[in-house]
Amino acid sequence: MVSTVFNQEELCTVILEAYVELLIKSDQKRLIAHYVSFLPPHLQVQWYAHFLEGVKGQEERQVCLQLAEEDGLDVAAITKRVVENIRNRDAAVVDPNVSMAINVAISEDDRQKIEAIDWLVFDPSQRAEALKQANAVMRSFILVKKHNAAREVFDKLPADSINVVYKIWHAKTGSTSLPPADDNAVREYMCTKAYLDAMESYNDWFSLYHHSKPSKPSGAEVGSSFTDRVAFEHRLKQYDQDLERWQYKLVRQTQTTKDRVYNVLLFMDGGWMVDRYEDPDDEESRPQQLATLRRMHIPALCLNLHHMLHSSRLYSECLQLADSIASEHYQLYKEFNKDDLQQLLRQIRESSLCLLDQNKDPLGYDLV
Repeated sequence: MVSTVFNQEELCTVILEAYVELLIKSDQKRLIAHYVSFLPPHLQVQWYAHFLEGVKGQEERQVCLQLAEEDGLDVAAITKRVVENIRNRDAAVVDPNVSMAINVAISEDDRQKIEAIDWLVFDPSQRAEALKQANAVMRSFILVKKHNAAREVFDKLPADSINVVYKIWHAKTGSTSLPPADDNAVREYMCTKAYLDAMESYNDWFSLYHHSKPSKPSGAEVGSSFTDRVAFEHRLKQYDQDLERWQYKLVRQTQTTKDRVYNVLLFMDGGWMVDRYEDPDDEESRPQQLATLRRMHIPALCLNLHHMLHSSRLYSECLQLADSIASEHYQLYKEFNKDDLQQLLRQIRESSLCLLDQNKDPLGYDLV
């Protein structure tokens, strides 16, 4: 008798799942939540998340979530599953030791992953989960150098997200110390912000230095008329003014970029993309991804910073960068492979030679 009842329940579930699938295919949004609510809890999450993956538009999404709440569905678990389903599509494994031509354009799949974060920002109580899921999506983008896509994900999260996470946890427990998973999520979010700010600032400097320098006007030809000579002098004066403005902007941009890159390299409390706490419930791939990000981007940031400092003739600061990399406190050198380290040493050597040309020793000190 028990076996018969069990089989009947299974059969009812199968029939109900088939009907829910039919409702989804026929886009009967008003009915789906109601019939999903009769399924076992784990299937409720599975099927309603599957349905929500195809829902577009903010208003329509909010309506679907409201219908789910009215029928007693676990909205938090469902929206989390939606984001996980979308972000795990075509998840690529990145080998940091392999150089590849990477298409940094935002694809349609990327766009879906970016917009999936919207599911978790409707309800402030889900802000910690929103941070974790957004971090995961941003990690996947930064691993393949899709910085613009990562920035779009970052911008999906309200600016007060960290404060909201702390306030909700304090209201719930009375404590201001977040649990390990949430603390790690907040820290990774801050690490990501520091990195994106640094890269955007460096790109601005690169564009300003290499593509925006005013061009000096060609001289007036021998025997040119008085009018032509006056016009040339006017162009030359305008060039001098433009060059002065460019140099001023460049100095400011160089300082801003240097500060932002060092914010990454010397990130507080253990280093960039390094958790403060162990989380036994962490995703299996996350620690490996964080380590890969460090190996990929810390050497690249150091090389970019040196290029900027050397190009700006700040040779002594190039040597200071070398000190930071070699520091046992920060241990940045551990993230370099042999080729990156040799490239850096060649660049440092060039800076030292330039210091010698300025009558300074190879470490940047004045010769006595």
